[in-house]
Amino acid sequence: MKKYITITLQAGFSVLLIYFLIRKADFHSVAGYLRACSFKFIALIYASYILLNIGQVLRWYFLVRNFSSDIRVHKILKYHMAAIFFHGFIPSSMSIELIKGYQLSRLIEGKKAYGSVIFGKVMGVGVLFVFFVCIIAFKPSILMQSAFAKQVIWGMAGFLLLGCLVFSKKVSRILFGRFSGFFQTGMLKKVKEFREELYNYRYNVRSLLWAALMSAVIYLGSIAATYFSFRAVSINVPFLACTVYIPVIYTLMMLPVSINGIGLRENLLLVFLSEWQVTPDVMVSSSAIMYAILYTFYLAGGLVILFDRLKGVRSGTEKTDP
Repeated sequence: MKKYITITLQAGFSVLLIYFLIRKADFHSVAGYLRACSFKFIALIYASYILLNIGQVLRWYFLVRNFSSDIRVHKILKYHMAAIFFHGFIPSSMSIELIKGYQLSRLIEGKKAYGSVIFGKVMGVGVLFVFFVCIIAFKPSILMQSAFAKQVIWGMAGFLLLGCLVFSKKVSRILFGRFSGFFQTGMLKKVKEFREELYNYRYNVRSLLWAALMSAVIYLGSIAATYFSFRAVSINVPFLACTVYIPVIYTLMMLPVSINGIGLRENLLLVFLSEWQVTPDVMVSSSAIMYAILYTFYLAGGLVILFDRLKGVRSGTEKTDP
């Protein structure tokens, strides 16, 4: 019951945010932007999403390839496409991680499967923090211009510090050594086992480096897709502005306050990029293009599921033939 209430509240919040955005938009202007959109930039948005999905598939593959000899890139791609299909239609902020973990648990132990997708998410935040620090190193005036930027970077630093403490040897000895008796039953035992699976990643440095590189590719893909969506409607938002604010927005979208970040993303972009002529009309137009492209990827995931099931039916039929 609690789960349904949470989903209802998240859906209501998303609908409310979309309503406020649409109410401010002039649909004659939106139609004009869409009629004048550049197909060259639409193709570049597609290319950016392809790059983003390749990064997600390879990051997951590098994190799990040592768990089983049955794990291959094409299987990870199939599981990823199935996950993004359900993610597009299931109202949950964590749906893609849960579905990926469920799919992979067919090949490896469940805690390893779910641990890999959660660790990928955590690693993404870590790489995002490095991304943000590098941007500020090249343009420190951002901290002077935006108090929000300071809060974000300190929040990310606190998150990573907490992660380092949990994974440090000293904290491990205290939590799982001296107080080991508390972690022997029920949910606490599962937490301990799950944490141990995540802890084992520190011994596979090469895979971690590859996964970190793919996390950077993922963020570059998401930044480029948003940048080209504005260019498609003839709004020239600087790429540096997208590079600074998109990672921040995607971090906030991880909060479980809306359905898959819908509505939250658009309103945050409107707030952060308003000085570059991003108006509600522009935001509705660029978002319409992005979601249309995004749902073609979701539907492609549905086709992967369909063909995989048809293949399974044919395989089963062939086995029963005399």
